Amino acid sequence: MSVMSVMSVMSVMSVMMTASSFP
Repeated sequence: MSVMSVMSVMSVMSVMMTASSFP
């Protein structure tokens, strides 16, 4: 379960960073 949580957090973080890159 921990691995799944980590993967989910990583995905969300990457998506948020990519979204914030655009105006």
